[in-house]
Amino acid sequence: MRNAFPRVNVTGRSLPALLLCVSLAASCESVRPPTSPSATPSATPVPTPTPAPGAPVAAENVITLPAPAMLPTSAADPLVGRYTLEIVVARSGLRCEVMPEHVRHRSYTADIHQFRDYYAVKLYDATFLRDDARVGYGCFDSRLEMGGVCHQFIMKRAGAGAVSVDMTPLDDWRGSEIWEIQDGRLIALYGSGTGSIDEGRIVASGSGGLWYGNGIPATDASGCGPGDIAWTFMRR
Repeated sequence: MRNAFPRVNVTGRSLPALLLCVSLAASCESVRPPTSPSATPSATPVPTPTPAPGAPVAAENVITLPAPAMLPTSAADPLVGRYTLEIVVARSGLRCEVMPEHVRHRSYTADIHQFRDYYAVKLYDATFLRDDARVGYGCFDSRLEMGGVCHQFIMKRAGAGAVSVDMTPLDDWRGSEIWEIQDGRLIALYGSGTGSIDEGRIVASGSGGLWYGNGIPATDASGCGPGDIAWTFMRR
């Protein structure tokens, strides 16, 4: 993963003042010391959040989302509703052998909402990255109304009884990735695939992966993929 954070250096300049008293007919009686010039007001800079020791991001960039009390419903579309979602990433890649088993198997409450001409899948009952514009990476996706929280991805119908899943970034850092925080580490999930709908159960598979590290930049990280990834939705 790319890590490029621009540095900004601000250099101030002082302009010395020269006072000259010239008398053509008589000497100057007195010269008063110059008054200090008024400082030009400047906007108060917004401080960059600083992670606590051992935390991958600052506390204000973390949000725990419980499942909402109100379930998504639709009389016209049986796909809309609340599910238990399990995402499993297969072992593949040079750094995947050290990946903890529980990181490759993720479990969430998932609400599927009708959105535009597709579906927004929103994940809950976990802790996610938020306010990604201030940490310099994350999950902005113009196809969704994410609100700065990295807990959504896209699902589309792909014919009778079939769906496609799109959990891929729009570029190297930003897209409908899932960024989760667990045990003081970041987990980034991505992938895309296709699947089927069968009596309240949606099963999809495709290509994807995950990254797992103690922050960005990371001093300890591992990753799996690209390789096989599977999504299993069970209707509640």
